[in-house]
Amino acid sequence: MGQTVPPLIGAAQSNSDDEHLRLLSLFHYILGGFHLLVSFFFIFHFAFGLFMVLNPAIFGNNPPPVPLKIMGLLMTVVTGFLMLIGCTVGICTFLCGHYISRRTHRTFTIVIAAINCLSFPFGTALGIFTLIVLSRESVQALYKSST
Repeated sequence: MGQTVPPLIGAAQSNSDDEHLRLLSLFHYILGGFHLLVSFFFIFHFAFGLFMVLNPAIFGNNPPPVPLKIMGLLMTVVTGFLMLIGCTVGICTFLCGHYISRRTHRTFTIVIAAINCLSFPFGTALGIFTLIVLSRESVQALYKSST
């Protein structure tokens, strides 16, 4: 009843760490693609806002309560910023997947894992699991041996 499971030692721990790192790498590639896909959903809003800035006359001659150029500029700036942030996080998450598979840049991976924790629910789960796996002493030894 009160039995404890002995910790994995030697080759079994190494195989477990390798498998966990392989899965983390794969899931970072998937989440990075998801970030990029979601960030490009804003391309329509960006283009529409730019269209409002460059050609407001096409929307009619009646003056709207808010000038179309101001609304279009606001729409373009906000969606452009959101696209930039989404693409940056997506590319950094892709890089984390690559770095995990190579066992390099552990600090960069930890920082991006913490940032991914803000992306609920998938980023949060992946970030927490990444932080847990990368904090193991056996994984730290793998990173040190690969440099």
